[in-house]
Amino acid sequence: MAEMLIVKQMALIMREMSPIGKNQQNVNLKYKFRGIDDIYNELHSLLGKHEIICIPDVKEMIREERKNDRGTAIFTTLLRVAYTFMATDGSFVVATTEGEAMDSGDKGCNKAMSAAHKYALVQAFCIATNEKVDTENEDYEVVSVGPKPYDDFKSVPVAKEPTDILKPPPKSKFNFRKTEEPKSVSFANILPEIKVKYYNVFGKFTKYYDQFVENYHVKDPMDIKGASAQADFLAGVEEFIGTASTIIQSKGAEKFADLSEDTRSDVMKTLDKIIPFV
Repeated sequence: MAEMLIVKQMALIMREMSPIGKNQQNVNLKYKFRGIDDIYNELHSLLGKHEIICIPDVKEMIREERKNDRGTAIFTTLLRVAYTFMATDGSFVVATTEGEAMDSGDKGCNKAMSAAHKYALVQAFCIATNEKVDTENEDYEVVSVGPKPYDDFKSVPVAKEPTDILKPPPKSKFNFRKTEEPKSVSFANILPEIKVKYYNVFGKFTKYYDQFVENYHVKDPMDIKGASAQADFLAGVEEFIGTASTIIQSKGAEKFADLSEDTRSDVMKTLDKIIPFV
């Protein structure tokens, strides 16, 4: 078998790479991690130097709708992505990883792609952290919550010889399965809660709420068709309410009606610039 340039070039990159430490920290859960930008900053010039490109191919996708404790729709996105690393002679290897993300808007796919790409790069190039902590030292007590979400994936053939891993993977259809159907959340049930939140901030000043509704070309939000459009409406209004509350509180008031006329005018100018449109 002729030497494949991709193997040689990837090995050279591994030789030249510096370890990437877990220098970022999750604010809420207090754990450290390596961000996707940390990986890109280290690998970008090396991939260019050794003339390797990386092409993504989304093989499978699952989207589930759930709700948070405030009743807002949250979308969970799970992607299976195959990344092809190719050299200038046409030789290539494929790394397939999965990425999962949650988002209340339209960014779930973006986040899942970033997660999948991050771990494809980390594992393909065995990127070190310089840490001596091994995950084998961690011990967790697991409570059974039902069937494993991916226990019906078709098995991946084991390479009979080292060179088999360099061949394109066989075509197969992965059978993604949901552990259970998410409970449907009625738009009609959540809408009144959103209205109350808006009125708590703006009172009878309905200009912005009306703009959200008009953006969907309807007179009543109950006429918005489609679960995706309804979820976007709810998430958009709630996010806007949160932003507006922060701006109003920065002016020393709790509600829009508590502002002076001049201050209210300034706040409106700011809100007019940031209100999202569909």
